Amino acid sequence: MKNKNSLGIDEQLAALDKSEARIRAKKAALREQGRRREQQDVEKENSIIGTAVVAAAALSPEFKLAVSQVALVNISDEKQRRFLADRGWNV
Repeated sequence: MKNKNSLGIDEQLAALDKSEARIRAKKAALREQGRRREQQDVEKENSIIGTAVVAAAALSPEFKLAVSQVALVNISDEKQRRFLADRGWNV
């Protein structure tokens, strides 16, 4: 087996290409991992904030009305609007 110093230029370039391909694959995997983690964090944040808003709205009719007027007005899906209306939200 030849060592790195005794490899020809073509072999060295081929070895570097393989290394580059492994590095690119690893970078892509890390980017995807970061994207998935960010999506999980967004979903967790939405869940926590949503739960807190619903709990606060249950305690304060004024706050529930404010949420209905400001945030829920942007819900255009008719099934979601009916569901929320059935749950006592003014949508």
